Amino acid sequence: MRRAWAGLLQGRRGCWGVQQGEATLLIKLLERRFGVLPAWAHQQIEQSEKAALEAWGLRLLEAGSLEEVFRE
Repeated sequence: MRRAWAGLLQGRRGCWGVQQGEATLLIKLLERRFGVLPAWAHQQIEQSEKAALEAWGLRLLEAGSLEEVFRE
């Protein structure tokens, strides 16, 4: 039982680590394209789920503005 619980915790930390990596990469790409990001963009990225980060990463390729990347 103890091993199963440890494995579950390790898996969750691993997912969190991947999500943090995606957020960091997205921030770097956005800054490269649009310059320094406003605080609201950092907050939105840091509070978002993996699916949103992936969608924004794809929108970044065609967006003309930072606002277009985050549109709903």
